[in-house]
Amino acid sequence: MTAIDDRLLKHSVGVSITETFAQMAFVDVTLVEEESADFQHSQIMHISILEPVLGGIALILPSECKQAIVENIYTDDWNTLHDDKIDDCLLEILNVIAGKFLTVFCGNDKMHAMSLPTMLFDKRKIDASHAYREFFFDAEGVPFKVSISVAGN
Repeated sequence: MTAIDDRLLKHSVGVSITETFAQMAFVDVTLVEEESADFQHSQIMHISILEPVLGGIALILPSECKQAIVENIYTDDWNTLHDDKIDDCLLEILNVIAGKFLTVFCGNDKMHAMSLPTMLFDKRKIDASHAYREFFFDAEGVPFKVSISVAGN
């Protein structure tokens, strides 16, 4: 196991979130130093990282943030979209975030292996064998957070 560079971790999370939201969902996102407000969420999007480091990423979004992402990507009203389409869209965002994170954090010369992203309804379902760090973001006035765990291989 190798020690994790906290500055590199924060940079990698920030870049992967801000660039993915901007490029895929056309939403401006800013990394903030601390949680600005408590928000309600119904689901947690989670993906496990298997190679070249072990860990996971949990994307915790309030409903208004999920709605903005999905409506921007599909250019359609949230209420007209089937739940499966909404979930697929949000899970694909997480998949792209995870790939971009690994590229920035580990370098683009490393092979990546990840699980399929999943929707969780209980935070206790996230693998507790890894210590997760929380990072807080603002998406055009809407707060959300990302929990991430990485351990060197």
